[in-house]
Amino acid sequence: GSMDPGRANISESDDAFDAADVRVTVSDRETWSIKPGISVSEGSAIYLVFGDTDLDFKCTAGPTCPSGISGDTYGVGTISKFGTSGLYVKTEAGVTDFGDITITGLGTKEGGGRGTGKIFADPNMVYGKLQIGWQF
Repeated sequence: GSMDPGRANISESDDAFDAADVRVTVSDRETWSIKPGISVSEGSAIYLVFGDTDLDFKCTAGPTCPSGISGDTYGVGTISKFGTSGLYVKTEAGVTDFGDITITGLGTKEGGGRGTGKIFADPNMVYGKLQIGWQF
């Protein structure tokens, strides 16, 4: 598993009358996965990644803004150790396919009250990792 306490602003819009301003942020990524692999030589292996990723989700508008999103994570990686020195290089690349997001109730109606504006999204996230280390 891995946890990333970072935060990112993924969308921001500002209308002229401040009736439909929207800011969308994600934070606190948490991923749990399994990584089955197979050795391809004495010091190298390739592995697959199957997991689940959750993000906290916040937006400044809309009564039906979700509080979090989840997605399935898939990837492939390699690890190579160099002799008896303990030096190794690990690489990984993958994608997380999150579920659909819907935010409704944006804007204002004429005469006041919540509007009927909607936002639909089907987000995906790609990633790559490079790790160089020393094993004692």
